[in-house]
Amino acid sequence: MKVGVIANPVSGKDVRRIVSDAFTFNNFEKLNIIKRIVRTALSFGKMEFIFMPEEFGFGNRIKEEFGDSISILPFKPEGENDTVKSARMMEQFDVCCIIVLGGDGTNRLVAKGLTTTPVIPISTGTNNAYPKFCEGTAVGLALAGILKMGTIEKNFLLRQKKLELLENNTLKDIALVDIAVIRGDFVGSKAVVEPNKIKELFVSFAEPGVIGLSAIFAYHTPIKRHSEFWGYSKIGKDGFSIKTPIMPGKVDTVKVENIKILNKNDKIPISFQPAIAALDGERVVYLNKNRFFVRMNPNGPYILDIQKILKEIPSKKLFVL
Repeated sequence: MKVGVIANPVSGKDVRRIVSDAFTFNNFEKLNIIKRIVRTALSFGKMEFIFMPEEFGFGNRIKEEFGDSISILPFKPEGENDTVKSARMMEQFDVCCIIVLGGDGTNRLVAKGLTTTPVIPISTGTNNAYPKFCEGTAVGLALAGILKMGTIEKNFLLRQKKLELLENNTLKDIALVDIAVIRGDFVGSKAVVEPNKIKELFVSFAEPGVIGLSAIFAYHTPIKRHSEFWGYSKIGKDGFSIKTPIMPGKVDTVKVENIKILNKNDKIPISFQPAIAALDGERVVYLNKNRFFVRMNPNGPYILDIQKILKEIPSKKLFVL
């Protein structure tokens, strides 16, 4: 059984850590999480873990302890596109799933490289609306359960929504949680820390308890992660105000003109230009000259439901010798 591992060495280290006193997830803690996953899983049988190459060298460090059970994709790290490239290669190598250590931004890049391979998103980023934290030992046990069953059953898979940014009706990029239209033409540190510069906001889901731009929606009109609806909000001076946490430990007052629930077939034009589109909290795409639209695609990435697998293990006596 093959398992992909994509660990982002720079996740959880952007400017929001400075301005909001957010928790810092260093690379050695990420390394320890991976070790717990691998050690636990290998206690039950033979597996191969395929790592994305990156500057910190998670794969090489893990290989020192676990030897031939670890392999690293054969290319030299170059930048952000490595994550997309690695996800695509791992799917071609027929991994059963991909473990992703990072935040919303890392998972967005992984999703761009996949078609059907499910992911196990472990939260180690700054804003984590999409991934949740899961103890590495539990992830390792779930992998062992899959190994014993010999397959990933359909009821273990949760299909996620995604937002698509269109330029003149051609797909430009995607987001998993939100797309914010930001006034200005400067990317800077990428992270969005000034809510007063947001002009429009699109969300695929918005759940109370989540921190990030989607929280603007969550504390007025929540949208469930697995519903067929999505949302749009125009941010401005008129209307009403919402106090909301767009960063860990920092509550802002955001003035909102309107909030709308959208159906799955809606396609909404971006009306404010020139601007920059922030995808899952990071400034990425310049919006100028051409026409841009946003739509929701219900056929986003699959998440592997760890809890369902763990509950299946005792019912099938998979660990009973």
